[in-house]
Amino acid sequence: MLLRGILLFTLAGAGACRLGFESAEVTRQADASIDVAGSPPPGDAGCEPVACAAAQGMCVDGACELVANSENSLRCPDAMPCRLVCNGYRYCRDGASCAGATWCEVLCVGFRACQAGVDCGGAQCEVTCNGEEACEAGIGL
Repeated sequence: MLLRGILLFTLAGAGACRLGFESAEVTRQADASIDVAGSPPPGDAGCEPVACAAAQGMCVDGACELVANSENSLRCPDAMPCRLVCNGYRYCRDGASCAGATWCEVLCVGFRACQAGVDCGGAQCEVTCNGEEACEAGIGL
């Protein structure tokens, strides 16, 4: 059975995510690198350059990629595949949202990265949480 919201969690190190539910599949890795970027499923509409740029993103490998540079939350633009990169000390601390995206990958790497949680908003969603208090508020489908 294929679920609309697919979650993939990658945890590394002793201080990795604390998730508030038991139903997620958890994969442990010894290495905390994030250079493995997924790509949108075949047949997806693809990234719309104008709408992506308006959201402060850039089309990369068929998805609108937004890269955090602060604690502020990141939100995907609607109706396209999206990748949110929160790689740093407290980046996206206020949360990350995929609501409205057709597919979404969220990388929360670092102390308190995505601390307020990740909202998949019904999109097919792949989430990586790695860091002390990263994704502390959990992942919402």
